[in-house]
Amino acid sequence: MLNGMLQVIRTNDLVLADEVIKLDDDVDRLYTAVKLYLTQITKEMLDEKDSRRWAEIISLTINLEHVGDILERVMQDLRDKKIAPRLSFSEAGMKEIEELHAKLIVNLRLGLSVFLNGDVKSAQDLLVEKERFRDLERRFHDSHLDRLAGQTVQSIETSSLHLDIISDMRRINSFFCSTAYPILEKAGVTFKCWIDFVRVCAAVQMLESVDKSITEVAQDSGFEDGTTFCRTFRRVTGMTPTQYRRRRLSRLDELK
Repeated sequence: MLNGMLQVIRTNDLVLADEVIKLDDDVDRLYTAVKLYLTQITKEMLDEKDSRRWAEIISLTINLEHVGDILERVMQDLRDKKIAPRLSFSEAGMKEIEELHAKLIVNLRLGLSVFLNGDVKSAQDLLVEKERFRDLERRFHDSHLDRLAGQTVQSIETSSLHLDIISDMRRINSFFCSTAYPILEKAGVTFKCWIDFVRVCAAVQMLESVDKSITEVAQDSGFEDGTTFCRTFRRVTGMTPTQYRRRRLSRLDELK
């Protein structure tokens, strides 16, 4: 369904769109079959390890069924709002969708690998990719608004559809990346601690120049406000963002 979606976006193929929509029925049947099989296994039959795995399997199954539902709706929107009126995305908008799609495929494969192997490092990498995807979707959202301001005709005609699609792709990516949570929880790493670390690492790179203010660095690295950013940064690094920037720039000056 995921590959079919991109092909329909590229070609406006109505027949393929209908075929991809029908695939969701297959996803629903598989979901029902797996769910019925798992519910026949009572918890009394499982030890703690197997019970945890049971929960991971049912969670993955539910998430993939949700992805199928999202893709079905995307295909219906493409059929009604793009193919029927014979519209096209702008060249820049199409490139953005293709880039997000490529990352979705990579993250799907990594997410399934994490599910099968339970590797902690891969689970951490998966959550890093989740944050990168979120940041990329946000950047593409802003780029689209810039094209609207520039009166790009194709962007104006397909604006709501384009924004809906990249938002849905972010939601799909979140489902793919959710396989990391039980692996990290089992290893004693909470999701919040790991995300804080990822965001601080992103902030560190931005603080090595003076192009952005501390407030801008906080926003661009994913923190809700400057206070939370400064508190988290100090907890992780032992110093405030301002102190880090000053120390880093001072060392760079010494090397000149």
